[in-house]
Amino acid sequence: MKQPRFYAGYTGPLRAELNLAAATASLDGAGDLILSTEAAGQIPVASTASKGAGAAASTIASSYYVFAINTGNANGPGLYPGRPNIVFDTAVTVSSTPAGVTGSIVSPNNPNGAPIALPVGSLHVNHDTIKVVVPLNLLPAGSLSPSQWRVTAFARNNPPAADFQSIASFAPDFTMFQVSKSPRALIL
Repeated sequence: MKQPRFYAGYTGPLRAELNLAAATASLDGAGDLILSTEAAGQIPVASTASKGAGAAASTIASSYYVFAINTGNANGPGLYPGRPNIVFDTAVTVSSTPAGVTGSIVSPNNPNGAPIALPVGSLHVNHDTIKVVVPLNLLPAGSLSPSQWRVTAFARNNPPAADFQSIASFAPDFTMFQVSKSPRALIL
């Protein structure tokens, strides 16, 4: 776990749920990639109990989390100032908005280039932690085996875009880490 700190290029609100402290990635042996990240504060989630006809809109602030994965098809230097070692070709995104929590896989190698929605039940948010179970068969093939992929996580206050000013923090701060062959994901 690192000392949570906001990215120097970030220009948005300093909300604790956007300040990442840790990230893990592991293969579970059942054909899934397990991704998790921990924030410095509670991640607000819209209540599903109050949704329905005539329900009041949730007032939570939207937060966006990205697990950036280099499957071997990305080359450096990276796009983000001060982070030349963060290069990726695939992203698993998690959005926590007033409408609820959703996730997708974004890659130029997806069919038609469109995001692939994550299966129901694959996203878990518990207090300050997000855990995502991604079936490997949904991820695009890379030039490396999944156990050689490199990963980092980052949080944004705006939907994923090409700018770096909406990236609040990275975990780890300056580099990417290799996927573990045994589950080390944060327990939820």
